[in-house]
Amino acid sequence: MNKLSNSSTSSLLDTCEITQAQNLSPPPPPLPTPSPLLTTLLSLLKLLYSPISELLHIKHSLHYLLHSFLSHFLSHILLTYKTIKIRLEMNRVSTYKEYEKLGLILDKLQGKDKWRQEKESHLYDYMRIEQRLQTMRELRDKKDI
Repeated sequence: MNKLSNSSTSSLLDTCEITQAQNLSPPPPPLPTPSPLLTTLLSLLKLLYSPISELLHIKHSLHYLLHSFLSHFLSHILLTYKTIKIRLEMNRVSTYKEYEKLGLILDKLQGKDKWRQEKESHLYDYMRIEQRLQTMRELRDKKDI
């Protein structure tokens, strides 16, 4: 029985060795030692990393400022184009209703319609005007004008 077990163990070991030999790949080549020039360059890059990262931060800030400027500039150009287009159209209309409609669009586009929403102003006595308008509306409703 001992002979049988030795032969089976031997055959099993042979099979394992063959399997391991098939799965093994050649070892990787050793890494080359860095040259003195490369070592010097790496140490120089380490020293320059902080200033370079600060320059990149500045570059990012400049990019943001440029983007912001271009965005506002293009918005201004677009607003100017729309204003000119509406004014040209206002010169071509034939009825007051069309002219008024375009005028309201132009006022809104240029932000000149805010006075309609804000009654208060230091330029005039808004309370007095509000009272007179209310009186006129009441008289008109009573047909007493």
